[in-house]
Amino acid sequence: MPRTKSLTFALFLAVPLFAFAAGQHEHEHGHGHDHGAMGKPQPIKVELKDGKKWPTDLPLRKGMSTIREVTATTMANAHAGKESDALYADAAKRIDRELAKIVQNCKLDPDADAQLHVVISEMMAASGVMAGKAPAKPRMDGLHRMAEALDAYGTHFAHAGWKGMDIPQQ
Repeated sequence: MPRTKSLTFALFLAVPLFAFAAGQHEHEHGHGHDHGAMGKPQPIKVELKDGKKWPTDLPLRKGMSTIREVTATTMANAHAGKESDALYADAAKRIDRELAKIVQNCKLDPDADAQLHVVISEMMAASGVMAGKAPAKPRMDGLHRMAEALDAYGTHFAHAGWKGMDIPQQ
């Protein structure tokens, strides 16, 4: 594995720990991604390139499309009364697998890559909540957080035919 891929993969493995710790910090102080009485979560800090969307490549588009499909299916099942820890854990596992492929096959230029990693770290944190790694947070919060990250991706990256997520109100 080339040195840059090794470093990228090492960061990919480390980010969930930092994201999880940040999520715990947010929870302890009563702000962050709570969809309840606390109001709307903070927007994901992704920037456009001179007002235009960042370019994507086929592996990224494929992975993000799969993650969107998994998220939409999980959301539909959860809101249809089929919510369970196993539903969320399975979705998180499938999403994590796609995120690993995206990171491993990333060929974006460094500026686009940096913006993508903002979205990916948010997705990893959301997946952790879905998987039950943040027991103080409902798994549904992780699912909604994943949908928001997917919307941020679609707003900031050129992905022909991308559809935003419809996030039902809790």
